[in-house]
Amino acid sequence: MEEITKESVPLTLLECWLEIVCPWRSVFPQERSVQRAVRQALGSLVCLGRRCLTRIIWTNGNQDRSWSAEYFLHSRCRWDPQQLFQPILKRALAFCPQRLVGVALDDTRLRKTGRTIPQAFYQRDPMSPPFHLNLLFGLRLLQASLLVPLHRSTPVGTRALPIRFQEVSRVKRPGKKATEEMQKQYKRR
Repeated sequence: MEEITKESVPLTLLECWLEIVCPWRSVFPQERSVQRAVRQALGSLVCLGRRCLTRIIWTNGNQDRSWSAEYFLHSRCRWDPQQLFQPILKRALAFCPQRLVGVALDDTRLRKTGRTIPQAFYQRDPMSPPFHLNLLFGLRLLQASLLVPLHRSTPVGTRALPIRFQEVSRVKRPGKKATEEMQKQYKRR
């Protein structure tokens, strides 16, 4: 009978996911912040419907505890969200043997109704027909994904892995009293 060792047992999906997010420890200042971030990220993966923080807390089974610590991760804790994508990028570049790598960009608009959101603005609805301009009030987000050419080594297609997710605010046009330098700076953007 063959002896079963840890190396011969396949990893579970949870173990693989925890291995991917393990490098997040360097992003957060404290261990409890890392645990909270990993717990919220896992909750957002398995949550049904809208993935707001309230639903994620309920998905994790923490609805009976104080929610303040969960919100403090986003309001008080100092961490850079872009650093969360570094482990994905480092692991994925090993599958890109050539000198050039492909990156796909996605321009996303999120509808908002609150007028006090400072980054929200009126913009063209991408789903409106070309002959009728519809406006929507919301946020504009830009996502970059690394295109991993797995089709060269396996019988699957190219996979897109997220490596950046950034809010893109509008560039305000300078007023009539703007200086020449402000006008030049606006045209460069």
